[in-house]
Amino acid sequence: MASLWEKLRRWAIRRKYIIVIILGIIIALFFTVNSWQESYLTLPEPEVRPPVEEGAEPPPAVAAGLDKFDILLLGLDSREDEPEMGARTDTILLITIDPEDYYACVLSIPRDTRVRYRDRWRKINEVFSLAGAEGSVEAVEDLLEIAVDRYAVVDFQGAIDLVDLMGGVIVDVPIDMYKPLENIDLKKGPAQHLNGYDALAYVRYRDERLSDMDRSERQKEVLLQLADKILSPVNFFKLPTVARTALSYMETNVSLQEILTLAKYGRTILNNGVENRVLPGINDYYNGGWYYVPFLEELGLPIGEAEVEYREYLKQAKEAKDAEEKLKKEAEEAALSGEDGEEPDDDPDAGAEPPGEGEEAAQEQLSEGAEGAQGMPEADADGETEAESADSAEAAEEEPK
Repeated sequence: MASLWEKLRRWAIRRKYIIVIILGIIIALFFTVNSWQESYLTLPEPEVRPPVEEGAEPPPAVAAGLDKFDILLLGLDSREDEPEMGARTDTILLITIDPEDYYACVLSIPRDTRVRYRDRWRKINEVFSLAGAEGSVEAVEDLLEIAVDRYAVVDFQGAIDLVDLMGGVIVDVPIDMYKPLENIDLKKGPAQHLNGYDALAYVRYRDERLSDMDRSERQKEVLLQLADKILSPVNFFKLPTVARTALSYMETNVSLQEILTLAKYGRTILNNGVENRVLPGINDYYNGGWYYVPFLEELGLPIGEAEVEYREYLKQAKEAKDAEEKLKKEAEEAALSGEDGEEPDDDPDAGAEPPGEGEEAAQEQLSEGAEGAQGMPEADADGETEAESADSAEAAEEEPK
């Protein structure tokens, strides 16, 4: 019995050591992984535009919260069934991430936003066709006075496959969306489950009742819902397939480390809520086209060159309109006073029709007390003129008795 007890005691001692060793390994692994995450799964310091003058205040974009870690997301619509249309930048989203506070902001930049690029005014979606993603990054940096850290160009054709892979999306369709030439046929209604093809139709649809701002919001809605599904724990084992699908339709300078880091922060950020903002401004037709004029002051930034130009245009248009209305008013007043651009005649009978050319003229002359047209002999009380009376007298003398 003693021998058995001794064996149990030794076994317990060994097990205690084993447990201690295992706990030590777990603790070491925990600190190692945590240290590795801190050094590896951490976003790099964001690029911040330095002040123009040394010692000056930081750029206004920093105060506006736009310079944390910024990714410019460009959504292209280059469908296989319309190759002649080429790649069109339909969605421009600036995603700002603050990994310390687990905060994210998505700023929608309308595709018709007026920007100056290569010494010419253009719509911002034109820049991609001129200089690709790097040109679009440059245009956004100049517009908002920030330094954009990364970019990602996503083809909406890839969104079809991603939506199907994630089991579809659920959206509220605001109106009947019907365009048979584009294979779009969606009925108005809440909480509709859409597959990839219908989801693409939902984000592509254009209508006079829905502005481009509404369209951008629909695109952002689908993209954020996709991100939420991809980061969901139930889709953990689908991540390799999702990554392959996404990368096959994506051009980006985001590194693998940064992608893993974003995945690490993504779930918590989405749970905290993403702030959705739209670049303030106004749509208007001027200078030969429709443009979206950005009002940067509402973001806490200095007033932009496009807004200064637009205000000057409105001022000149108002001055031209006021001058036109003044001329119109003067013409109306002249017409009411009987002026045709000539000096008025003091003779009240000037312009009157001569006698014998109409009863109206005769009645008007009689009613005004006219004595007769100039050069005509006056009539006597019986209505005969002096010449008629003389002729009658001569005829009476020559008549034989």
